[in-house]
Amino acid sequence: MLLHSVHYDDVYQAAIEMQRIFTYECPIIVCYENMLLNAYRNDRFEGHVTSALQGVTNWWTNFKVNLKDVFGGPYGGTFRISNSLDMDTFNFMVSSSENTKNVLDNLYDSLLRRAPDGTDIFWLADSYVVETHDDNPGVPDGYTRFTFQMTPNVTWTDGHTLTADDVARQRVGQHSRERHYYITLCYAKRK
Repeated sequence: MLLHSVHYDDVYQAAIEMQRIFTYECPIIVCYENMLLNAYRNDRFEGHVTSALQGVTNWWTNFKVNLKDVFGGPYGGTFRISNSLDMDTFNFMVSSSENTKNVLDNLYDSLLRRAPDGTDIFWLADSYVVETHDDNPGVPDGYTRFTFQMTPNVTWTDGHTLTADDVARQRVGQHSRERHYYITLCYAKRK
């Protein structure tokens, strides 16, 4: 009933029954297992991507999933996702919450992105160079410089070109209660 019902009350009752079975009829309840189980329906949507790090409920599924053709797809429909906890901030630079990351990954693009297999891939950048003082005396001793080559023809949603200055303006805010300090995310380089 849980997988095939289209009525909220039927799904709700099935979920309650599953919780009752789990609570009262499960011989052993392992309380220390570090595992997050994901459930998703694939009767209306297709294109789910299983990530090595996050399972099915990940950014790649949100990016790739589409409505099946038999329901008028590939465009349209309402694809619902859930998050187990509320967000703690909209500042992606100060949050360590995976629940917050799940939401913010859909709001902000990145220079690099983690692929479903766990490897880093280029997203808004085509390449980058890492330099230290030993590589380049222009980098202060004890610091590391990341120079990203931006992907051409990337635009904001309003059609304006995304520039290296736009990326370089991203900064980290308050890191401690004693003082405020800011660091630059990257040194961006114009083509």
